[in-house]
Amino acid sequence: MEKDDEALWEDVKIAMLRDIVDGAAGKLSRGDLSGNEIKSLLKNTRLKVLALFPDKGNVYDLIYVPRFNRIIEETYG
Repeated sequence: MEKDDEALWEDVKIAMLRDIVDGAAGKLSRGDLSGNEIKSLLKNTRLKVLALFPDKGNVYDLIYVPRFNRIIEETYG
């Protein structure tokens, strides 16, 4: 892959990451999920993100887990 192709692919992956995370946040914000649905959504979101960025689990945990926890606390109490 050429340098420009690599940069373009990285941009595509970042856009996909944003869509995955924003989609999960939106679903959480609706306030109509059960506890099991929340757990499943969070698990699947993490798996999708790690499929794009396999070596960034720690970054996911630092950035997105607190965001999701805040949404859950604000929405579900």
